[in-house]
Amino acid sequence: MTTPTGILVPRIEVGDPEWLRVMSASKIAAVLGLSPWESRFSLYHRMTGMVSDDGNDATRRGHYLEPAIAAWFADQHPDYRVETTGTWLHHARPTQAATPDRLVIDPDGNFELLECKTSAVTEGWGEAGTDEIPVYYRAQVIWQLDTLGLDHCHVAVLLPFLEFRSYVVEYAAEEAAVMRGAAAVFLADVAAGNRPAIDDSYATFQVVRELHPDIDGDEREVDAETVQAWRRACATFDAAKADKQLRTSRLLDAMGTARYATSGGERIAMRVPGRGTNPPFLRPCKAVTSIGEAA
Repeated sequence: MTTPTGILVPRIEVGDPEWLRVMSASKIAAVLGLSPWESRFSLYHRMTGMVSDDGNDATRRGHYLEPAIAAWFADQHPDYRVETTGTWLHHARPTQAATPDRLVIDPDGNFELLECKTSAVTEGWGEAGTDEIPVYYRAQVIWQLDTLGLDHCHVAVLLPFLEFRSYVVEYAAEEAAVMRGAAAVFLADVAAGNRPAIDDSYATFQVVRELHPDIDGDEREVDAETVQAWRRACATFDAAKADKQLRTSRLLDAMGTARYATSGGERIAMRVPGRGTNPPFLRPCKAVTSIGEAA
């Protein structure tokens, strides 16, 4: 019989003093550079208390819908017990924390985990029943399993058009070891005040804005290299924006009334209905990383 080896403690909420000292499952993807919502830079400033954490649309949506997704999973698995739980610490590493959405107990009495997710897109989600979930969620799941000492986590997700799917992720010791190493380095940097470098993520951009909310009317001399790099980026962005508008218009025109644009059998882009009376707009089917490549 598999039971948790972690230590159940009073629930740690975002912003609590304890939250600033631990590495939780919600943070590990950012530490690894995998999170679409958080960067190492932004996480560092939240963990040092320099900026607050008010959540985002995705986390708020997930909070509201979590009970419904858990209820759906329970309906699909009537022979399982699905129970709420709190925050767990690793039995030997008190800075390693996890707050799973639910505990699951199978008919044989084995403990497993359940994570309840929502997603506005289907990209990254494989066939139901597999372990093909977005990499940032996989990192969260592996961290939780490592913290509690369990082997299996069910991931139930609510996708567009109210489609439910469930997946099963198994513990991966090698991945967990890499995460623990990265977490240790990051926590040491937080303790030593070693601020991560500014990166190109939106999360970092938002935190930089939050760090200096006041405008005092003073002037500050900025080095020439920073200024020239910013000017070049602005000029490049304006040119790229205009070119993208042109290429998008041509692609939309070529698609006509079709939902998808394909090339060599691969779906490249899709027309998405606009809100209200607004006409459809174009969305890439995959994140484009460079010419001819997609993530």
